[in-house]
Amino acid sequence: MIYSDTPAIDDGSLFAQVFIGTETQLVDAYGMKSEKQFVNTLEDHIRERGAMSKLISDQAQSEVSNRVKDILRAYCIADWQSEAMRQWQNFAECKIQTIKAMVNLIMDRTGSPPYLWLLCVLYVCFLLNHTATESLHWETPLKCATGSTPDISPLLRFHWKEPVYYMIDDSPYPSGSKEKRGIFVGIAEHVGHAMMYKVLTDDTKRVIYCSNVCSALDPKARNLRLDPLRGEDVHSFVKSASDNTPEGTKSHSTPVFHHQYDRAGPGPLVGGCTQ
Repeated sequence: MIYSDTPAIDDGSLFAQVFIGTETQLVDAYGMKSEKQFVNTLEDHIRERGAMSKLISDQAQSEVSNRVKDILRAYCIADWQSEAMRQWQNFAECKIQTIKAMVNLIMDRTGSPPYLWLLCVLYVCFLLNHTATESLHWETPLKCATGSTPDISPLLRFHWKEPVYYMIDDSPYPSGSKEKRGIFVGIAEHVGHAMMYKVLTDDTKRVIYCSNVCSALDPKARNLRLDPLRGEDVHSFVKSASDNTPEGTKSHSTPVFHHQYDRAGPGPLVGGCTQ
C-alpha cells in the first residue's frame, strides 16, 4: 500500500493499493480513501485479472480481515504474510519502491503538483506493464499474463502532463470554440477504444475520457482563441550571421544572439551567443 499526504485530484484518495504478479510482474494500482477499502480493491483485481493462486501480503489488519478471508475461501486462494518489520520478505516491496521512484522522477521533471500523484502512479503502472523486461526474457508483463503482445501506440502520442486540446460536443456558434484545453494524465483502459486518453481539464479540474485529442504544443494545430499569440511567438529566428548578411559579404565572425522558445510557454527558455 502506498500512502500519500495529499488527496488525489478528482478522486480524493489518500492510499493506492498495488497488486504485483510474482511470475508475470504485472502491476495494478487502485486508489482508496481509507484502508478499509482494501477488500474492494481485492474484488476489483479478481474481477479484472482473475483469481490469483496465492495472496502474499504483510500483516496489516485490512489485508487479513475476516472479509478478506471470506473472499479467499470463496475462490480457494491461499494466503501468506511476511514477518512483522521484515518488509523485504514481501515480493511486492521492491517493485513498489521502483514505482514510487519513477513517479517522483516524472513529477519532478514536469513540475507536477502533488495532487496528481495517483494519476501518475496509474500512468507508471501502465508504462511498466507495456515495457519489456530482461527478467521476463524481454517480454512484457502483459504478454506473460495474457499471451498477447500489447500495442504501445497510446504511449507514443503524448508525454505526461503535456498540454492538449480536446473536442467538446456542444459550444455556442460562432462565439465559442469547439475545443477546450487540458493536460494529458494517462490512458483509459476501461473506457472506449485503445486510443482513449485521460485529460485533466483546465477549467473544471476534473478528469475526463476523450479520444479526440491533439497536442497544444504543435504550432500547426494551435487554437489561437484558447492560446492567443504573444509578441515572442511571432519572433523570426536568426540561426546564423549569414541569415542577415547579403550574398558575397557573409561573415562568420559576427556574434549572433539567438533564443529558443517553449511553444506553450511565456518566454525564452534558453539563451546563447555563438561566434
